[in-house]
Amino acid sequence: GSASPFLFGGAPAGTLIPLVPRNSVTTQSFEKFSPRASVDYRIGDVLVYGSYSKGFKSGGFNLRYVAPRPSVLSFGPENATTFEVGTKIDAFDRKLRLNLAAFTTDYKGIQVTVFENLGAPVTLNAGDARIKGFEAELTAIPFPGLELTANLGYLDSHYTAIRANPALVSTPEQIISRSTRLPKAPEWQGTISAAYTYTLGNDARLDARADFHFSSRYANDAVNSRFLNQKAYQTLGLSAGYAAPDRRWSLRLFVDNLTDERYIVSGDSNYGIGFHEANYNRPREWGATLGFTF
Repeated sequence: GSASPFLFGGAPAGTLIPLVPRNSVTTQSFEKFSPRASVDYRIGDVLVYGSYSKGFKSGGFNLRYVAPRPSVLSFGPENATTFEVGTKIDAFDRKLRLNLAAFTTDYKGIQVTVFENLGAPVTLNAGDARIKGFEAELTAIPFPGLELTANLGYLDSHYTAIRANPALVSTPEQIISRSTRLPKAPEWQGTISAAYTYTLGNDARLDARADFHFSSRYANDAVNSRFLNQKAYQTLGLSAGYAAPDRRWSLRLFVDNLTDERYIVSGDSNYGIGFHEANYNRPREWGATLGFTF
């Protein structure tokens, strides 16, 4: 394809310079077999399983430029191969459930978005990466009405190879290396929750819930911009409710993010033009919801 002409700085006023040569053509085609296989086996109240799968994300073309280049900048496909093993255990007449899983994913040609030195966002294949980790989830009902849950996740994510792209013109702060962390991949995160439901004599219900979440530090973008890196944080949410005997109406009071923790969830960090912005989570919120059933 070709891009529309664009008035490029440095040229005489009124001069139109195409960002890519007129009538230039760049083509790509993709075809991939993505199988998945799994097996599980139950022994009493214990289920064990294993799975293998391959994933595929097609390549494409970058269509936004701010300076002329010799041709359309394309990027290749991303491939992923995942192995997972785990178990699900029920005990004490299903009053206790434990789920465990361990996995590893190998990425080939992982796709990321960076900025060129004049500010254009560019998707490219940064290299190969590996993510290993485990997840544990525990649910317990120590007595009727009370449910306790906890989950914990661990990730070991890193690049295993870097693919240099000579067509990319970028600032030093935006160069991806083997030590660059993968975005949105905290090493540790987890949640602890407690919920209690009490039924009154007239069949009305009272309930209360608390949720505590924590996360270790993580990067929000592919180049680990210091303006977007997020340190470890914790949040707490509380709620309580009442449901009428016939369930025709209910009332719930809640407060989310009780400690008013602020953390970065997304953003842009463009060193080429000196523009950086971060989007934060919602602040502490409280309120009430009134529901009716017709």
